[in-house]
Amino acid sequence: MEVTRGSDKVGQLGRAEISQEDLDHLAGLGEVDGVDLVSWHKRGTPAIERVSGSLHVAPSEAGRLVDQIVAGGVVGGLHVFPRGIPAVTLVEMQFDTDA
Repeated sequence: MEVTRGSDKVGQLGRAEISQEDLDHLAGLGEVDGVDLVSWHKRGTPAIERVSGSLHVAPSEAGRLVDQIVAGGVVGGLHVFPRGIPAVTLVEMQFDTDA
């Protein structure tokens, strides 16, 4: 009986490379009025396998931005945090393509 190590199993998962088009879509989110791309992390060299980041969004743009992120189909995880008491003044969004 052949024993398979955990690291071998991880290698068999075959992560998909993120295309240049997907990177352009994610980077373009920060160019929308009312949206600031606060952080951006690429993982994988030379083929990019994962991108995560954080956006600060005006509350009036949050719903539209969520629609754009979901429509792109590359983001696997999105966390949305409204900031401000008693009224929301900022929405923080954290995204990850590998969630």
